[in-house]
Amino acid sequence: MSAEAVLAAGYAVLLTAGAGALEWLSAHTHRRSLRWRTAGFRYLELHDAWVCPEDEHLWPHQFDHERRLVRYRARAHVCNACHRKEACTDSDEGREIVRQLDPWPHSEAGRFHRGISLMLVALAVFVLVVGGRS
Repeated sequence: MSAEAVLAAGYAVLLTAGAGALEWLSAHTHRRSLRWRTAGFRYLELHDAWVCPEDEHLWPHQFDHERRLVRYRARAHVCNACHRKEACTDSDEGREIVRQLDPWPHSEAGRFHRGISLMLVALAVFVLVVGGRS
């Protein structure tokens, strides 16, 4: 086996490992972002509502079918009178939480990162094919 083939195989392994790392990091960052945006809030799947730390409900307010997400909003007069408002929201229309309907791999960002990962794997295969012919 030639030195070029060994180098090509090593490079292909690095590209494939990079694709796997990109997949893992993007999903991890997505989960972390979701936890940060909803910190202190509980989702009630049975009622399709969020509950804030002060036990107020955020009900579905808008369905965005194009972006595949639901916006939940608390009642403005409740948020505006709340003693935690400054730490929770700067909106005078009530706190809003956005929930994506699609799981991570099927979301817009998930498809973007998956495309980059697949391109890295395709490049790795290309490097193997070209490197194997030398």
